[in-house]
Amino acid sequence: MKATPGLFLLIAEIWMRQQDLPDNNGCYETDCLNLSSDLSKFFRPDDMSTAHILIDAMAGDLSKFATAMAKAIHNAAYGGPHWMVTYPCLTSIRGTLSLHSARFSNMLISMNVMEDVCHILDVYGSPPESPEPQNQPSPSAPRDWLIVSLSSITQGSKGTDGFTWVVRAIKSKLIVLLLKCACWLSADLDRHTYLMSKFLGPYLVYRSVLRALGQAVQSPEIPTLIERVPRNGTFWEEWLEFSDKLRSLMESKLEFDQAGKYRQECASPGCDAVENDSEIFRFVIGKRDSIVNLVKKYAKDALMGR
Repeated sequence: MKATPGLFLLIAEIWMRQQDLPDNNGCYETDCLNLSSDLSKFFRPDDMSTAHILIDAMAGDLSKFATAMAKAIHNAAYGGPHWMVTYPCLTSIRGTLSLHSARFSNMLISMNVMEDVCHILDVYGSPPESPEPQNQPSPSAPRDWLIVSLSSITQGSKGTDGFTWVVRAIKSKLIVLLLKCACWLSADLDRHTYLMSKFLGPYLVYRSVLRALGQAVQSPEIPTLIERVPRNGTFWEEWLEFSDKLRSLMESKLEFDQAGKYRQECASPGCDAVENDSEIFRFVIGKRDSIVNLVKKYAKDALMGR
């Protein structure tokens, strides 16, 4: 890579322009595949030089490259199997750049890339009718596309705002799609669905994540999918733990909401008032470390001539 930076930038420029060209000769997806494959060979997660060369060449502005990447992933998601062959290469490029450029990752969030990734999980997530042969690689491309999509969600959060990334995924039906993928009789998919469940666990402490999950688990598809999930895989044990933790935190959130989010007792001496919906206590100037019921305090001071 360091020996041929000019070749890398030339291929990157051709690849970006390719995303805006019309398919006039019927070979557009083949051309995109060849270019994406050539471009992906320059990117390695442990090599920062490629990302820095690209960023420097674009004067720090990766918006053009991000737009081209979003278009390419969208074409793969909605173009059918003949377009999906480009998807693993695109994910490899996107994953490496995301690790080294938070701005690039944040641009992709605003370009609805998460929705496209989840669309791929939705379209290709239904398991085949017959199980995969044990200890043998499956010739099924859809299985590999699902693995790439699940990995891109977990890895994509490392270079960007993971909180926003996760919320967007949940709102794009991630929980239903995760269970859908877990129904495959595939050891590789079982491992990746397990990793996804484990990845989501730490985010359950955020109220916005709980709010999104509370709506997601109401889907009528979930009970049927849970019945179909194999009980002998690693995902099932992790799912039970994830579900128990989610249920417990949802109950705590509900109790907290019902009790009132900011109902405090008055800190003024001799006052036992408690906040309610129509009376919210405020800090007193000079006493910002205590919450005081201003109305009652002022009334008491007036009666005492202060």
